[in-house]
Amino acid sequence: MAEEPGGEQNPPENLPEAAQPSTADYEKFAQPEKPIRNWTKVFTIFIVVLLLLAASAGTYWFVKNHKSAKPQPAVATQTAPAKISNPTKSYTSPNLYLTFSYPSNWTIVDTGGGVMTATSPTTQLRDTTGQNVNGKITMTIRTSAQTLPGFTAGNATAVIASQKIAYTHPTQTQRANTYVSFLTYASTTKPDGLDAIYISADNGYTVGQAIPQADLIPVSPIISLTFSDKSGKATTINASSWSDSSFSAPILAILESFSIT
Repeated sequence: MAEEPGGEQNPPENLPEAAQPSTADYEKFAQPEKPIRNWTKVFTIFIVVLLLLAASAGTYWFVKNHKSAKPQPAVATQTAPAKISNPTKSYTSPNLYLTFSYPSNWTIVDTGGGVMTATSPTTQLRDTTGQNVNGKITMTIRTSAQTLPGFTAGNATAVIASQKIAYTHPTQTQRANTYVSFLTYASTTKPDGLDAIYISADNGYTVGQAIPQADLIPVSPIISLTFSDKSGKATTINASSWSDSSFSAPILAILESFSIT
């Protein structure tokens, strides 16, 4: 290269920075590696987070629904007592020489000795306070008696006016019409209490009228209905029970069915 007139050639180190030759070794150049993501680790973390969220939700639901729950005592189930069924069966007594109809779920005891009974299963009765209670009805038939239960304290009283009934098939020795009377015993202090129902033959009574034992003993046979609680003890029911046809109608049907030979 020719030297410029009047000057000296610039050495390489004195060249401007942009004009200086590069010292990089291009033969050994390599692109920088991109970081490789660990997808297995990311997926594991994702699953762990989901499990933690599910566990938290389950714990919240359990606490919300069971924090106030307390064991409840077992409640014994009871079968509701039935009302009196209509008479559907017929029974003829070989000892008392009579026939009558009765509900099929009643129990007949007729072993001789001049007395027989027909007893209902557990039945819904109404006590003197007007509450429904469980009890039984027993119809007793006697050929004769010196004394009757309930008269030890004196005469009974009619708590309801006597009601006349007509036998369905009266025999020659049977009245076509007779009275049914409703008694409260002298020993009963509860108002409007009904202790017994008797067939009283020709004797009818108004409310409050005395019913002496002597009026009932001559009636043959002596037919009465009494009541007991669930333990079998004699009990008094509410006289208003008779106004309930589901109670009175089946009883009347039993009494009207009697045929006495």
